[in-house]
Amino acid sequence: AADVYFNIMRNQRKASTIETDIKTLKLLGDINNMQIDLIKSNTIQKLLYDMDKKGCSLSYINKLYTTIGKIFKYAVKENIISENPMDKIVKITRPNDVKNDVIKFWTPTEFNIFINLVDDLQYYTLFNFLYHTGCRKGEALALTWKDIDFHKKTFHINKTCTQQIKGVPFMITPPKTPNSNRTKRMSDKLTAIMQDWYDHCSNLYGFSDDCFVFGTLDRPLPTSNLERHFKKYRGYADGWIQRSNVKIGDLIEVEKGD
Repeated sequence: AADVYFNIMRNQRKASTIETDIKTLKLLGDINNMQIDLIKSNTIQKLLYDMDKKGCSLSYINKLYTTIGKIFKYAVKENIISENPMDKIVKITRPNDVKNDVIKFWTPTEFNIFINLVDDLQYYTLFNFLYHTGCRKGEALALTWKDIDFHKKTFHINKTCTQQIKGVPFMITPPKTPNSNRTKRMSDKLTAIMQDWYDHCSNLYGFSDDCFVFGTLDRPLPTSNLERHFKKYRGYADGWIQRSNVKIGDLIEVEKGD
């Protein structure tokens, strides 16, 4: 039932959503291989309770709860099963938990310590772009040079990049919501950084404004590479990775409004 459901939903949902649901179902363990009409509510309830006892995050548990619910709802609709066992499930809640609504962010000084240790021009540009614009990773990786207007000092977000899809190296899709389609201004500092990266890329054979800003000419930078490099440079800045040949110079001044 799950395989049939996902095959149908591939034409109705974003690929990233489908892949996330498929990965989430792997948390079911042995239940994932059971015939759907043999899965009872008490089996699912025990799984959720066990995850709660192990200290799994509430969002993690709720994601599994929601994903399982999609499959059983589809199975009932298609008459694969007569009743939905999820109707009897008690959703996990933690009423005594104190919500942490504090948004984690780097101050300009903290970011400057980090960025001064980035010795690769592409990652230096990308990390600056992400920090100063607040764009999502997928939005930044989907950018092509025609989305950048150096004269107006603007960039246009009209797509996002989805990766780690089975059998597909990457997929460019519309942004997450209609409001995500937007044009934003860049500061003078960020414009200069982007211009330096453009000057470098434009000298490569085969370059055109249709090329990705970050990655190779015809393929966006893999998110795994981005995450690995971020972890490495953050490690240098935090001091838990030694880098004897690096000295933190004078911090770069951050322009007001960045």
